[in-house]
Amino acid sequence: MTEPTTNTGDDRLDRFDAALEQIGHRASAHDRRWALLGLLAMAAGILVTIAAYVTSTNQAATGDVIEAVVLGLVGVCVVVAGAAVFVRFSLTEFLRFWMLRMLLQESGTATSKDR
Repeated sequence: MTEPTTNTGDDRLDRFDAALEQIGHRASAHDRRWALLGLLAMAAGILVTIAAYVTSTNQAATGDVIEAVVLGLVGVCVVVAGAAVFVRFSLTEFLRFWMLRMLLQESGTATSKDR
């Protein structure tokens, strides 16, 4: 009776790690900078929105309240734009890794069919 080998997963993992090293796959500093910029924009937008709210509650004149509301809307727009930038550049790394995994899986399937 033969024992089933459990190292096939380890072999695939070793091949995947070797392919990652061969390609030189690593996170780009450019992507990290943009993701950080998106986070900072979100934080700044939140602070501007809170400041506009506090300012608007202390105003009696309608014109001053409208200015604070406009400033609050600008803060919300900055938060949304920062979130979009953050999501775009933080997902880039994951999607590159996913594509590499799919390519290696397909090449492994093609190689096993050729044998």
